[in-house]
This record gives sequence, structure tokens and C-alpha cells, in this order.
Amino acid sequence: ERRGQDVKTDYTRYRLSLMENIVFGMGYLVAAAVVCIIFYDSFLPLILMLPTGVYVRRLFEEYKRKRRQQELYLQFKDMVQALAASLSVGYSFENAFIAAHEELTRTYGKDALIVRELVLIMHEIRLHKNIEDVLADFGERSGIREIHNFSQLVAVAKRTGGNMVQIMKTTAAGIARKVEVEMEIATMIAAKRYEQRIMLVIPFLIIGYLRMVNQSYICILYEGVAGRIVMTLCLLAGIISYFWSRKLINIGV
Repeated sequence: ERRGQDVKTDYTRYRLSLMENIVFGMGYLVAAAVVCIIFYDSFLPLILMLPTGVYVRRLFEEYKRKRRQQELYLQFKDMVQALAASLSVGYSFENAFIAAHEELTRTYGKDALIVRELVLIMHEIRLHKNIEDVLADFGERSGIREIHNFSQLVAVAKRTGGNMVQIMKTTAAGIARKVEVEMEIATMIAAKRYEQRIMLVIPFLIIGYLRMVNQSYICILYEGVAGRIVMTLCLLAGIISYFWSRKLINIGV
């Protein structure tokens, strides 16, 4: 996604790379083929399932987008803490970004999302761009409320001469509290997530077991219109239950 310092990442969108598209395509074909064999005992429905791959791909991109934003969000907390530490020892606001870049490069490596953003910020500072505008652009591209609010607080503090160190500490403390709450929620619903995955897999295991042990017991489900309708309804019930259960355990802060 980056070919130079002036290339900026829009974190509100995610596009799969060529390799990711290949891996996703192969994975989807294998999964669809397994579903076809288990529910229809035929590869023919695979043709009808191919168009749904477009929708599943969008879901996968959305999943990757959220993961990338979460990664940026956690790294941003460390950036704010590094800025606060640098400002506390007398660095100017602009030079504090240089110190933060050095510290976070040691922590995360030069390819980390926040390190790349700091490189962009330092590059635009050297071009004498307004730091408030640079941070406002970062906040808008991130799609993360806390980063957007941070950019606005900095803009107000720069105009009014506010306490920049206190702003950094308050922002970092707020993010830390939110991360702590999110971790507590994740711990509480971890068992429910595990149960959800088990319940989604069990129907496939039961049908697969019956096909191997006593195929004649369920062969009627693969013959005639009525049997195929029943299996289609079972498949739809599994899909609906997946999205419903995912919505129930998707708790935001």
C-alpha cells in the first residue's frame, strides 16, 4: 500500500493483497466444496455458491480492517505515552515526535503501523506543514474516535496555549482504561465464543459421522426435492445462527 513517504493509508478501508486474495480464494473453494459434499453429496451446488464468495470476501476484508485499526489503536496509546515523556523532559512538540519514533521503532520495528505514521508526520513537519493539520489528517484517515479526538485536543491546545503534557497523559490514561475494559469483556465472553464455535461445527461433525458410519440412514436427505430442501434449510439455519450469535457476543465499549 505504500510506495513512499507521501503515500498515506486509509484505515477505514482494507484491500486484500494479491497473496491474500489467492489464499482466500483457495480457502473459500475448499470450504464451499466441503459444504457441498456434506449437505448435498455433490459438487454441482458449488457453482451456485461461487457468487457468495464476493460477499464472504467483503466480510473478510471487514475483519482485516478491524484488526488493523485495533493494532493501530494499541500502538497509538504507546505513541501518546512516548510523546508525554518527551514533552515532560523539555522537548518541543515537534521534536517529541522524533523521540517517539526512535522509541517505538525499537519497540515495534520499522514496519509497524504507528512507526510508518510517525515517519509521515516527521516528513510533513520538515515540509513546514501545520502540525494540527497533519494530526487532523491522521485522525480522519484512522477512522478511530480517540485519534480524531486527540487531534482536535492538540489543535485547541496549540491555539490557546494549553498544557500539552497533561493532554497526552489524559489521552493515554483514557485509552488504557478502555483497553482494560475491552480485555475484561473479552475474558468474560471467551467461553461463549468457544461455545459458539463448537455449536457451529457440531452439525457438520454429526452429518459427517453418519455418512461414514451408516450412510443409508441419511441417504434419503440426498435424494429427491424434499431431502434437498431439508438440507438447504439446515444449511441456512446454520448460517443464520452464526451471524446471530456473532452479533450477540459482539460487545463494544
